[in-house]
Parts: sequence; structure tokens; C-alpha cells
Amino acid sequence: MQIDHLSSGAAVRGLVADATVTVVSVQWHWADAHTLTYCDPQGCVSAENSYGRDEAMLPRQMLRFLSADDLGAGKTTMAGLLIK
Repeated sequence: MQIDHLSSGAAVRGLVADATVTVVSVQWHWADAHTLTYCDPQGCVSAENSYGRDEAMLPRQMLRFLSADDLGAGKTTMAGLLIK
């Protein structure tokens, strides 16, 4: 689900570990920044800020890589580029 499609009352997984939260509100500050206010299963209300249509706070499949190569082949540099 994309941030653009969230509305009050929507159930979302991925914001809190192993729990589904309920969206209270989505407040847009400008085109690419917003605050998502949500309520967790215990009833605590929290907020998350996101910029640049960052959808990392929604669930994604974790990617795992193994980089095995010769000494000095640039593994650390490539790992940094993947993270970026």
C-alpha cells in the first residue's frame, strides 16, 4: 500500500514490530513530506514523519546479499552503494 492511499481507519502492518496499527490521520506538509499518526494495539498514539515519498515505513521484503570476492575488489564500496 502506498502512502497516498492511506486514510483514517486503515490497518497497516510494518510500523510496529509484529503488530497491526490503525491510521488516525495523514497530514501532508508539502508534496513530498507528511506525518502519519497511528494508534497501536495497546492504544498508544504515535506519529512518524516521512520525506520524499519514503515508503520504507510500510512493509517490504527484506533483501539479503552475500558479497564474496577477492581482497581489494571493492566489496565495501559496493555495499555502501546498495545501501544508498
